[in-house]
Amino acid sequence: MTSDPFYLPFQKSPRTLPEFPVEIYEEILLYLRPLRIGSESRSIFRRRIRDLCNLSLVCRFLWTVTRPIIFENLFFIPTPDQNLDSGRFLAVLPMSVKAREQSVPQTVMTLVRRCVFQRREQDQLAPFTSANLKHFANSYGKTLTKMTHLTTIVLRQVLLTSELFENMADCPRLTALTIEYCESQCEELVIHQFTSRFQAKLEFFRLLVVLPYRSPRLYTSLRRDQINAFKPLVHTLSSLSTDSGDIVDFVINSKITPPLESVELLTVLISPRVVEFLQNLPSLTSLTMDGLYQLSPFSLQDFPTLRRLIFPHRFSHCLIGSHSLSHLSFVGNTSMTYLRSFAESPWSSIEHYNPISNLSIPLSFAFHLASSEEQAKLTSVTKLTISSSNSSTDIFKNRQDIKTIKKFLSKVAPPSLTELCFVNITFDGRPKERDLIRFFTTRKLFPELERLSFLDTAQGDEFQWRKDTDSDEWKWVIPGEY
Repeated sequence: MTSDPFYLPFQKSPRTLPEFPVEIYEEILLYLRPLRIGSESRSIFRRRIRDLCNLSLVCRFLWTVTRPIIFENLFFIPTPDQNLDSGRFLAVLPMSVKAREQSVPQTVMTLVRRCVFQRREQDQLAPFTSANLKHFANSYGKTLTKMTHLTTIVLRQVLLTSELFENMADCPRLTALTIEYCESQCEELVIHQFTSRFQAKLEFFRLLVVLPYRSPRLYTSLRRDQINAFKPLVHTLSSLSTDSGDIVDFVINSKITPPLESVELLTVLISPRVVEFLQNLPSLTSLTMDGLYQLSPFSLQDFPTLRRLIFPHRFSHCLIGSHSLSHLSFVGNTSMTYLRSFAESPWSSIEHYNPISNLSIPLSFAFHLASSEEQAKLTSVTKLTISSSNSSTDIFKNRQDIKTIKKFLSKVAPPSLTELCFVNITFDGRPKERDLIRFFTTRKLFPELERLSFLDTAQGDEFQWRKDTDSDEWKWVIPGEY
């Protein structure tokens, strides 16, 4: 048997298993199957795929049922080697595999639903040449035409070439396209030819062009004429995510209102015109605004269908009116100025958070709610996330800070809480984490709590405690386990 991890699933055993009920296999696959991309740590995602690969070796039947899951996602990653014939190919397996384009079996290509071209974070400073990136895009882009069931393409920090657009245009089932911080060597006409093929087919489009850490002057990865060439795609979208003011202006001024259900506006100036446009979207259920907001009231009463909202907490005082939200996240860094504004906003009242079931608030908000005289609980919340107010991870060594967190949890968090997550907040080691668990278990504060998580967004790590359903004991989950 070959040791190449890419080919392991192809080594099928002639053995057959007894005829167990189908429900048993369904439960096994449901347990192993990776969750939605981005909803769990990368190490857990890789572990799930590796376990599915091992399961596929048991017999031909399990190989047949696991194969579509194993190869649902396919990643192509360039290398900075000067040799243009080299490249790295990663098929969502535990290890990356060096291979040429023609080494990818056709049986795998027909299973791919989502294909990603991206540069790794650790390669951002690598000496990539224009010729290297062009060869990568053109060579591996040819494989797209072989993916007969491909619905999603993701391009992250790679070079957009004419050949790549031509190959994407030959993907008839494509409904979702993501382009993040990519440069382009092709002319506007080439992009227009691509968009003309998909302007009535695409349902999801994400275009990020504003390069971070380049302030005060704004730099974009694409020229303005190249950005404008993507505008025809927006007319039939159900989901739009962008940081381009040109795209937003086009959507607002268009005579055709797209059937948008989800909108994500990043670093875009949220003017009254933008708010008015959003109010006129009859099916809007999810909204993310993480940009500059002009200080004017944002009435949730004008969004009767809105269920999920991610909003800059420095403008929380602008968020007014009754709501029907089930998911609310306040994001961004906090200063004392904005914290004083929060104290005067409706969100300083605990009762205003009903009927929210999934709530994410900054640590400073939690401290404020803990110190208020209001005697109420977040009665509807089942998942609560508390995030650091700083860009770096807060380490709680101060007893007073830990005491305030405990006060907030005992005073505000409801007994129905099932999941508690701290983002960029640690408690200086597992002993203090265990002390927190001991606090709410001895007081029987959250009898339904099943998971306690500590997430480090900078490193992409997640550390978890889970309650054993049989013994009711809390156990630390080894990183990478699920």
